[in-house]
Amino acid sequence: MSTLLVNTLVPVSGDTITVSGSLLIEGEIILGDSPTDSISFDGKVSSSIVPINSNTFNLGSPTSIWNNVYARNFIGTSSLALNTISSSYALTSSHTNTANIVTVNAQPNITSVGQLTSLQVGAVSATSLSSSGTVIANAFQGDGSSLTNISASVSIITTGVITSSLFISESVRVTHITASGNISASGTVFADNFQSAGGNGTISFTDNLELVGNLSASGNISSSGNIKADSGIVTTLSASGDISSSGNIIADSGIVTTLSASGDISSSGTILGTDIISSGSITASGDISSSGTVSAKFLQITQANGGSDNGAIHFGSTTGDNGFIYDDGNSLLLGYEDTDRLQIGKTSPEVQVTGDLRVFGGSAGNITATGNITADGFVLPINTPANIDSKDFTAHGNKIQMKNQLQSAIVDGSNQTFTIINNKVTEDSVIYGNFIIKSNMMGLSQSIIQCHVDSGSFDMVIHNESGFAISNNTPFTASFVVM
Repeated sequence: MSTLLVNTLVPVSGDTITVSGSLLIEGEIILGDSPTDSISFDGKVSSSIVPINSNTFNLGSPTSIWNNVYARNFIGTSSLALNTISSSYALTSSHTNTANIVTVNAQPNITSVGQLTSLQVGAVSATSLSSSGTVIANAFQGDGSSLTNISASVSIITTGVITSSLFISESVRVTHITASGNISASGTVFADNFQSAGGNGTISFTDNLELVGNLSASGNISSSGNIKADSGIVTTLSASGDISSSGNIIADSGIVTTLSASGDISSSGTILGTDIISSGSITASGDISSSGTVSAKFLQITQANGGSDNGAIHFGSTTGDNGFIYDDGNSLLLGYEDTDRLQIGKTSPEVQVTGDLRVFGGSAGNITATGNITADGFVLPINTPANIDSKDFTAHGNKIQMKNQLQSAIVDGSNQTFTIINNKVTEDSVIYGNFIIKSNMMGLSQSIIQCHVDSGSFDMVIHNESGFAISNNTPFTASFVVM
């Protein structure tokens, strides 16, 4: 090949010099002699473009900016000082990137050894993501085990487990929240399950607890304020341990509400529920109120002092027709209204009854005492069989009345015997008998009755002491008390 040595090439005609084949130019090459000259690349570059000196030459200028740069990786120590950087591939930098917005449209890798001022992406999948400012996203997905200092001002955060302090200004919706620190919210926290991983298995509240659903615990439920479970349908407040509160415990519902514990239920205030069930004790310094069942191994009520009925159990209202039971500090009182009551004390008389005491039911109606039984009066039911004309008469009970007539005339100074069968009579019974005065009794009104006792019966002997004979068939009515 021959060598062509020239200083200047000038086209024969027009403005174009055409070289066919490959063109090799040795030495330094200057394209254009003025900034106004235009250089166009119609073909494609098939080699690297490498500057002769590092950190010396620019691609573009502040007044002449390239539109888009299409590249797989950006690697270097230069400062990205543009307003917006857009990439569908990886962004890698070991220097401070001061771009206002970096927009990534696909699923690239973004690596920065230095500081990335702002990052705006469609989605980020990162092993580590940290910011001295704010990270804003529509959703955080993953187990969330390394998320720290999360602050949310959006409606919903969807994530896995957050193991640090969590501060929420509105609401949060998560699969699980576990915290070694505090979980606080100025709004409402909704959860299907609240679980305590504490060593004593206790969830404590220093303020009031209002529950619309069910509250259950395998440990204790305690509060320095009120514990309240209130629902219009079904509410259950239950614990396999104790339920205790220095305030009120209220489980009140329009249909069914159950307050139950396998341990103790105690309150320094009021305990209120439709059903109150405890395998331990139920204690309250205030009222224990239930429209349903109260079941407890031990029910403790404050003892009344000074003879008052404070601490009483009232059946119905506290006034009018209602039953009650209370301890006034001296004795236990069981009664109805204020007039009829049974009083049991430790001093004599130990048992007192105000009002009438009636016992019914055969042998089950006996009153027995190792001490004295005193009363203003004893009222016994009376058994009055039909009239009879016989010397043998049957009438059972402790008080009987016999209507009969003489079987023959009784002369003055003689007697006549009648036998009464009675299942209350024993050999040691004491029987009192007398005639009831009638106008047709003739001399029987001046006669004397004697009773001779045998087991299951007694004889009534009439002695005529009238001074004259009493005719046969003279009617009489006699009453007897068997003791």
